[in-house]
Amino acid sequence: MFLEFSDWPPSVVDLCMAPPVFSLPVAYCSDGETIRLSAEGALDIASDSLLFPKLGPKSWRDDGRLRPVLLDGRDNEQVVASLLCALSPQQAYTTRNIVENDAPLFLYLFPWIDFTTISEFRFRYLKRTGTARLLSQINRTTNRLVDKAQTMTRCAALSKKVGAAFDRDGIVVDVGLRPTGDVRLIEVNPARTRGWD
Repeated sequence: MFLEFSDWPPSVVDLCMAPPVFSLPVAYCSDGETIRLSAEGALDIASDSLLFPKLGPKSWRDDGRLRPVLLDGRDNEQVVASLLCALSPQQAYTTRNIVENDAPLFLYLFPWIDFTTISEFRFRYLKRTGTARLLSQINRTTNRLVDKAQTMTRCAALSKKVGAAFDRDGIVVDVGLRPTGDVRLIEVNPARTRGWD
């Protein structure tokens, strides 16, 4: 099934760029179409917090205006209720799989991180060979002093460490490179299958 944050081993959690501030259970009906927060009043967020929500392993990419979906401490329950009624195709696919497996579903709230200066690298880790193959990359770093070969070696090494911690083959590992040269884990996903983004 899917690798949401609750499935990550502690050794992997320690490598991530930002662990969630908290998570909340989400109730769903057997059709997988109707979902809601399990507890009322659970979204009391400090007004100075800026949080990024994910439903299980998938986020709302934007709000239709090419801006990230963020919670800022105002009308959070209303905003989340609206989000839960407007799932992306990937979120709907994920939710259907979770329903079919009678597994728990969570809403995660992560601290917002500005990725405009963080480069991203996506690797596929093959457990049977212990190798990580670069699938894609987005270079955003302004640090011209970063040695590209050394950076790729460090990013691949982190993806191998993360992939080896899971008991499945074909893990997709997203790694971020900060301008300081710090390499951290962004996301872990299973191998791509039909309907999975």
